[in-house]
Amino acid sequence: MDPTGNETHCRHSSLFRCPGTTKCISKHRLVDGQVDCFGGADELFNESCALNERFRFQCTSENKCLSPRAIADGVAQCAKVEDEDFRFYQRAEVSFPHICNGYHGHTWAMLIDGKEETEETNCEQWPCDTAYTRCDGAWHCPNGTDERYCSDPWCQFDQHPCVSVLNHTVICLS
Repeated sequence: MDPTGNETHCRHSSLFRCPGTTKCISKHRLVDGQVDCFGGADELFNESCALNERFRFQCTSENKCLSPRAIADGVAQCAKVEDEDFRFYQRAEVSFPHICNGYHGHTWAMLIDGKEETEETNCEQWPCDTAYTRCDGAWHCPNGTDERYCSDPWCQFDQHPCVSVLNHTVICLS
């Protein structure tokens, strides 16, 4: 059995099937602090580090990798609370690919000239379609242009894969 639950449904490699259902969600939504599957199976998924997603935070106290959305969200997901630890973020450096990537929480906000600044401040001045965001499976541009013309086994080059809310299958949007 595939550890991500993709047996007969959710055959697209970027999808996770909620156990006991035909509901499919993006693997980006696994261990992100938001329950998407009945019983919270998406938050209890114990192979999150095997997803090899470059923006995931790895807990130092256990083999658990969190979505950037679960970092500094006020809810401890790591056994030793390092995902909420202020000292961790003070030591962290923001690498270029993390600047204006649409995810908050890589560092704590800093007060600069009376304004709260983060790695997501003034991002409207940055292009959303860059070498770091192009074809990574997530929409960084509001219209999804950073994911257009990417190779995808399900859709043509000018379409985006999407999970239908009606039957939880992959459909292609133009």
